[in-house]
Amino acid sequence: MTAVHNCGLFVIGVQICFLYGAAGLYKVQGGTWGAGTALHYVLNLELFQPWPALSHWADGQAATLAVAGYLTVLLQVAFPFVLFGSSSTRYWPCCSACTSASRSSWGCRCSPAR
Repeated sequence: MTAVHNCGLFVIGVQICFLYGAAGLYKVQGGTWGAGTALHYVLNLELFQPWPALSHWADGQAATLAVAGYLTVLLQVAFPFVLFGSSSTRYWPCCSACTSASRSSWGCRCSPAR
């Protein structure tokens, strides 16, 4: 049973690596993630504004948006290499999962505003 469990975990890890790598390479091809343009568009959508004042403030921080865009692409492209790399960097996937959870909780709303 342990071998089947380990194979299942390996397949899940490969699938996550494929998704992160493909998303990162897709973002590298376009220019919208380089200057923070993609984050600007997301911050200005009404659906992704649980706190409109905070979203407008964050949209005004151009340098921060550019750094966040570059870090997002770097995280997604490097994720497969870090996950299957040395054992000293095993904490990084947990960090990326936490940042993904924080991004989704920042931008999600349970029900659209009426």
